[in-house]
Amino acid sequence: MDFIKKHKKAIIITSVILFILMVIIILMFTLFSLKEVELSFKTETLNITSTQQEEIKQKTLEHGGSVLFIGKEKIVSELESEFPYLKVVNIETKFPNKFVIHCAEREELFSIYSNNKYYSVDEELKILKISATKSDNIQLDFQDIVLDETTAPPTYKIVSLDLNLKNSKEGQFINLVQNEGGGSYFASKLQKIVTSIQTAFEQSNRDIAVIKSQFKNFELFYKAEKISESSLAWRICLRLIDNSNYEIQIVDCDRDLDKKISIMYEALTSASKNPNLLINSKLLIYENVNKQIVYQFIDN
Repeated sequence: MDFIKKHKKAIIITSVILFILMVIIILMFTLFSLKEVELSFKTETLNITSTQQEEIKQKTLEHGGSVLFIGKEKIVSELESEFPYLKVVNIETKFPNKFVIHCAEREELFSIYSNNKYYSVDEELKILKISATKSDNIQLDFQDIVLDETTAPPTYKIVSLDLNLKNSKEGQFINLVQNEGGGSYFASKLQKIVTSIQTAFEQSNRDIAVIKSQFKNFELFYKAEKISESSLAWRICLRLIDNSNYEIQIVDCDRDLDKKISIMYEALTSASKNPNLLINSKLLIYENVNKQIVYQFIDN
């Protein structure tokens, strides 16, 4: 009794604090418990059906718990893996108990052929669909540089890079750096360029539909430039083949690709006034000695 009298004030304060904490905890798991999920798409969806949209909402609700503590990154990872065409921009919390998932639908841009199958991917190299038949996507091919140790001394050589995707699944991202046969330095450059291609075209007001209507094949390849008797400089290039089999080469496509794509369209517009330029020639986009981006029509 004496103890209670002596510490009465402290006991009251502690009791009030515990009561407040209990109220907060109860509110967190009742008032703030996730009860509603809304999907907000930027554009109309073509490959994500209404049934799948309901499944996406349900999968999110299954995480349960308070909107204050649910791991949004885990939700995004799970949803994008299970629904390949889904791209989650962000998850907005609307108090007291609602998530709004702001998202977009990924679009097929490239087809990569491997193991007798076509892997349809977007500009981020996410596998959206695997099929035995070719789609109307742009065929994307790669070359890489590997060390040939069968020669003396060992030399570098260019090889066609087969991504060996037999164990890959829809919803996964292709990682060129981890692919067997690809040198990590060059593979990382290839990956960076692929993921910047659509952005480069968008700078010239060309979206995926326009790109696919104009081109049927893209290839990333290397040119060797001798800089001394004993050393070479490897220049990475982008070869584009349009639907009339006309070839365009963009040299050093790992630099200023958006500007070089813009120059490419300027050159093609100019050539349309003189169609002979597009016969028995190809278009070369490169930087001159003054570091200016220029174009040239050269004989095949």
